[in-house]
Amino acid sequence: MPKRLFYLQLWVLPMASLLGCFNERSFPVGRAELIRIAPSASQLPPRDWLVQAHGQLQQLLPGENRPTLLTGDLTTPAGQPVDVFKIYHSRFEDMDSLLVNAVGITHTAQVASRGLGLDQPLPDWPGFADLTITVDESLRLSGRIGWAVDEAGQRIDAPCIVILPGLFGGNAVWRTRDLAVGLRTCGFHVLALELRACGQTEKNFPQYYTTWGLLESNDLLRVSKWLEEQPQVQSTGLVATCWGSNIALATVWAEGRPADDPKVPVKVAPHVPRATDRPAFTAGVLLFSPALNYEEMSVALEKPQSALRAPILKAFQDVVRERKKLKNHQPIDGRLETLVGAEVRQYPFFNYPGSDWDARQYMRFRTFRDKPYDDKLQHTRMPLLIVHAYNDPMVPSQCIADLLAATHNPNVAAVILPGGGHVGFPAYSKEYYFSLIVNFFDPATRPQACKITAD
Repeated sequence: MPKRLFYLQLWVLPMASLLGCFNERSFPVGRAELIRIAPSASQLPPRDWLVQAHGQLQQLLPGENRPTLLTGDLTTPAGQPVDVFKIYHSRFEDMDSLLVNAVGITHTAQVASRGLGLDQPLPDWPGFADLTITVDESLRLSGRIGWAVDEAGQRIDAPCIVILPGLFGGNAVWRTRDLAVGLRTCGFHVLALELRACGQTEKNFPQYYTTWGLLESNDLLRVSKWLEEQPQVQSTGLVATCWGSNIALATVWAEGRPADDPKVPVKVAPHVPRATDRPAFTAGVLLFSPALNYEEMSVALEKPQSALRAPILKAFQDVVRERKKLKNHQPIDGRLETLVGAEVRQYPFFNYPGSDWDARQYMRFRTFRDKPYDDKLQHTRMPLLIVHAYNDPMVPSQCIADLLAATHNPNVAAVILPGGGHVGFPAYSKEYYFSLIVNFFDPATRPQACKITAD
């Protein structure tokens, strides 16, 4: 960065903080703009559905000079990923700079929370109650459930949408509360779930560490099964952000893969879920800003980052450091790689040399250096939609094009929006964000999965 721009940034960052630009904010959502699907097209697969849905909802986005990229725009006619940053005339290296991407960074910060929800009880949410769901013989996941009811207060038949937080997040994050309350108002049952190492689950069961998706994917499948056994739950859907989206991807893979899938590391296979006879999350899976570049990020976090030069990476290092301090993982620093190993090896069956690398292989959804990526979404049998922003300062939007180029399953769709930062879509355009979610899960407007045949 040129010295002149660097010194200008020295002024911009304190001023932005002083004005409250980087403070977490609430973005309550309410009425959704429902799309119109012609009866003759009521069984649209996800990629075709996205074209129609975005076409009707794009008016809700702020006026932009930059394009929105849908699934078909992310690959060339030869099936190669397009160069996303070339289309947007930008570079990912500049996305974590306030001078270049102040709006994206601001939107990112406005929906992020540093609160873990461990020390103080959460305030009440209207229409919600706390609950726990048993997923292991001695582990119960905490959450908040809001049942959709009619005017007489009776529970109605409706899908139940599960909301997942990001890394070590929980229900103290305002965006989770805002979305949960909004979805219940629109007639959905809603479960805001706290996984291992998250929120009240961490508080009540601190001996259960995160496995970054290996065991959490099985937990989610059990949650889906439990919900579908409840009266008036028609089906289950899943909304996730950041690392929660990575865990959701691992769950989607586990839910439909062959029993002998060679992509599962040998030592991991006995402890992770196998394909289920009964499909889970049939209402669909909607992911915002999946952290597909976590291995590259791990390399970047090997050295201390500056709040001036890389504010988002610095904030992420703070999250890593706080987790290490909470669990006394040594050394207490911002390195992600040592945290991955320290958490995984807390489980005796994962405490072997190379277990952290097996965890990385299991959670890899794109090529990393000499480690190839084999399509893990080819057997996906529910609608899956990934939403990303070109100006995400943490995860390159190129990752989404790379993933879609490797995935030919018509049940998998993606959109890259011209704004939103990292998970900051409620701050960028809460009307588009909420309307897209409601239409994706509404039984009258949602996409329909294609039947996938075995190889």
